[in-house]
Amino acid sequence: MAFEGCSALLEADLSTTRLGVLPGKVFADCCSLKFVSLPKSLGRIDSLAFGSCVSLITVKVATDSRPIKIAALAFYACEDLTNFRLPPGSTAEEKSFLGCTRLNDRFDGQAGGIVYGLVQRFNNFPVHRLCYNQNSTTVEELALCIEEAKRNGLPLTDEFGMTPFHILFATIYPDQAMLQVLLEGYPQDVLGREDGDGRLDVEYLLMNWTQENRVLLQVVLQPWVFGPMGRWGHKNWKAAMFPLWNRLLTVDDQDKAFVAFSRAWSAFHFYESLESTSVLEIALWKWELKSGWKDDGSKRQALDREVCRSVCKLDVVIPSVLKFLGEVALRPETASSIRPIDLVR
Repeated sequence: MAFEGCSALLEADLSTTRLGVLPGKVFADCCSLKFVSLPKSLGRIDSLAFGSCVSLITVKVATDSRPIKIAALAFYACEDLTNFRLPPGSTAEEKSFLGCTRLNDRFDGQAGGIVYGLVQRFNNFPVHRLCYNQNSTTVEELALCIEEAKRNGLPLTDEFGMTPFHILFATIYPDQAMLQVLLEGYPQDVLGREDGDGRLDVEYLLMNWTQENRVLLQVVLQPWVFGPMGRWGHKNWKAAMFPLWNRLLTVDDQDKAFVAFSRAWSAFHFYESLESTSVLEIALWKWELKSGWKDDGSKRQALDREVCRSVCKLDVVIPSVLKFLGEVALRPETASSIRPIDLVR
């Protein structure tokens, strides 16, 4: 009935309706459904209403919603369901969350324990709560909450390993103004963290690949990717990276967006690792080359490049130091084939 078996349905916004009961099987077998927003009038979710919605991640419930009664098997096999808060006083019949892998893993596996956990979902995570309730949150409230959370030393990740960025990006319509507040309130390294299921925060944007989310991703890439790239010492790396990210921002198809992101992220991570290693290696060079001075510091010994390499005890030289040693092309696919002797000639 209704949307049952609709494999193309990605999101369902019911927040403006006056539904009191969500009928059984209304969204059953909607295998692509990821985001649902429920009305505050809702008081009951019947059996198999979301049965086998294996991709469902977020169920948004308004802050002033009435308690909800959840029937047996209402969320059967909703394996990915995590971004979900229940109003106080809500109840659930046994097996309501049967097959909800992530909920069962993090709570006690019983319906009562899961309901308790979902009612308390954001109690110790006020920033997460405001991001989840973004429709009733102002940017001023969010900014103050972030500062207070940092002063009180509150954890950045919740029971599911999700940061506020994960929570915001996992909503149906992430708010750009709230994203900007998060970017200003947290250091750059908070972006790009994996949650407990191994998902990066930005992957939730890709799951609902709309024009609006594409704009949000572009906003995120500036501090997260393009900022670090600007500090790279090797121009060829930058030249290799920009087309990959630009490709991601121009594709319309969600599956192609995931493929483009995977390629761009893998290359970025590769070059970031090289850059980090290079910085450490330069420090090693500077330290080890002190052996090129006599003990009394009066005269520097003559060291050619091959001797420098031996003195430094290096097996390979990373490209960031090539400006001192001569140019050598290094690409991800050929890095393992380059010999150390080639790098010091």
